Amino acid sequence: MIDKTPPVSMSKSGSDPASKPERPSPPRNVVLASVALVVAGISALGAAFSLYGLKDWLHKTAITANNKLKATDKNHKTDSQLLHQVNSTITGQVVATIVLFVALSFIAFAVYRGRYWARWTVLGLWVLSTFTGTLAGFASVVSIGTSEPIAFKVPAFLAGVFFIAAVVLTSLKPSIAYFNLSRPERPAGAPVRRGLFAPREAAPARPGAAGRRGSAARAATTRPAGKADADAGSGQPDRSRSKQRANAEAVAKGAELARTRAKASKSRRTGV
Repeated sequence: MIDKTPPVSMSKSGSDPASKPERPSPPRNVVLASVALVVAGISALGAAFSLYGLKDWLHKTAITANNKLKATDKNHKTDSQLLHQVNSTITGQVVATIVLFVALSFIAFAVYRGRYWARWTVLGLWVLSTFTGTLAGFASVVSIGTSEPIAFKVPAFLAGVFFIAAVVLTSLKPSIAYFNLSRPERPAGAPVRRGLFAPREAAPARPGAAGRRGSAARAATTRPAGKADADAGSGQPDRSRSKQRANAEAVAKGAELARTRAKASKSRRTGV
């Protein structure tokens, strides 16, 4: 007899493509943000590599800044030192921009895939680029009004504008809703996070506290009434009551002494 039982699959149940919910396509804002990040990286690379053709302008700028220093100033440099400084500046800017381009490309892919941390990463990288002086920061947008060569400031301006556009596009509500789809689910039984201004929840009672309170209540209810009254009557008087009685006794004793002295003085006057 031939066994027609279907073979048991050795794969995990979650690996079946049919069991996975179909992920919605990214909204238009997310697609535009991904494109803006890539364009910002390409524009920044264009601005960085344009510096190789602007060595004369960089050299003249370095000479002008160097001439403003006094001859006795320790920062005063020779022409060969200025050329070395220009070459080092170009190399450092190109290396930093390549790193930025790789980071922007990686984040653009994460934004398109809808990773929940992508929005904050875009904002954080833009802030970092602005404060570190890379060619995609906010300073590149402002530099369009300077006297820098067009071959450098135009691609740098585009890099800054497209990076800001990516920050704005990833912060819109449709984009945030798309990113939240990939947020990890909270494990079952995990404590709920309290909001910043939410009231503090009461601490849970310890396991033995309820039992002790219950046993004490049962002992109080089962105690005989006569014994409870006897315990209440046999207690020592309250401190305030004893103080009041002491004050009353002192007042009475003082009044008795006053009356005795008055009688003695009266008998001396009358001679009785």
